[in-house]
Amino acid sequence: MVTAGQVLPWMLLAAAAGGLGAAARFLMDGEIRLRWRGALPLSTLVINVAGSLLLGLTCGLVGTLPTPSLVALVSETTTPTAAISSDPWTLGVALATVGFCGGFTTFSTAMFEVTQLLLNRRTWMAVGYWVGSAVAAVIAVVLGMMSGAQL
Repeated sequence: MVTAGQVLPWMLLAAAAGGLGAAARFLMDGEIRLRWRGALPLSTLVINVAGSLLLGLTCGLVGTLPTPSLVALVSETTTPTAAISSDPWTLGVALATVGFCGGFTTFSTAMFEVTQLLLNRRTWMAVGYWVGSAVAAVIAVVLGMMSGAQL
């Protein structure tokens, strides 16, 4: 049985990685919005596709799809230090995917933007953005995995 004391250090590591991802999203969003004034919410699209590429690249590097359960890591090792010394790849994948990529990408913002486009009667733009975001993100994951596998 995993105790709260065992989970807390892992939660803090995931939160720190997620915070870095959120900070990176904030900076990237600001830079894109300075340069793009169109109706299409380009910054969220670019961020989500970049995050998907990074997730795919991370998984390609380690040769596996992520199963980033921090609780599973905790049940196998008692401390983050023990996990780093026993299985740094699993820890790195978990923190990069769940933490950084989870904090960096933003599905909820994309769906809010689709809704805003619909409310502004930009139906075709909303549908294109919604479908295009999903297709581009999947392609980015596949390209990332293929690239990571070659490194």
